[in-house]
Amino acid sequence: MKVKQELYRRALAEVLDTFGINEEELFSSNKEACMQGRIVLIRTLSPYLSDGDIALLTPLRRCSICQIRNKYKEASAAWSVRRCIDVINNELKKEQP
Repeated sequence: MKVKQELYRRALAEVLDTFGINEEELFSSNKEACMQGRIVLIRTLSPYLSDGDIALLTPLRRCSICQIRNKYKEASAAWSVRRCIDVINNELKKEQP
């Protein structure tokens, strides 16, 4: 679980920095930046963690995580969201053993 927590911590830090928000806003606000931040966080963690693992690490419910993951369509996402996902995924891949 320690590896999962570290992966989550790194992805969360990148999302918060990129969108200029804090953790409380990310999970409780419906501002566009916060909603995009949640999408980016979940999409970047999905290849590495299950929905249940993400739910344990965040205040989000597993069904909410599953809904975000399944409803995300890359073609209709904002350019900033796609770019942020790519950047964070590249950073996470570099640090994987």
